[in-house]
Amino acid sequence: MPEIVFEFSRRDLLRLIQDEMQVYEDETKGIPGYRLADLGQAPDAYLAQIIPVILPDCRISVDQGLVCGQLPEWAKPMPLFSLDTAVTQAFNLFNGRNDLGTIGLKLAQDLDWPEAQSFALARVLFLHLVQRRVCLPK
Repeated sequence: MPEIVFEFSRRDLLRLIQDEMQVYEDETKGIPGYRLADLGQAPDAYLAQIIPVILPDCRISVDQGLVCGQLPEWAKPMPLFSLDTAVTQAFNLFNGRNDLGTIGLKLAQDLDWPEAQSFALARVLFLHLVQRRVCLPK
């Protein structure tokens, strides 16, 4: 899978540096970690433990069937995904308490989908929102 590419504001860069230092510190303790740009290459077992958090200063809105996000430094909202029932349901579970594995299980139960398909939706949405810079691992 390709590396995720980002453009950064100063605030985003400082958060990224802090996250990168945490990954480095964990690796020195023998805890495997992935930088944000490498999350797309992380195995499902690792991703299942990640708790996604929408950035607190990100304003979420709906416009013409699209869910949009806007950080304070952005001039206008950025479309994130279409207002689809399954995707919106997954997004609503990104509450800072549920890990991706739990989100996948809840989606499977609520949508009557196979667990693998539900987890795949949660994983893809998480990676997409990380790339859009509105979501980070807790």
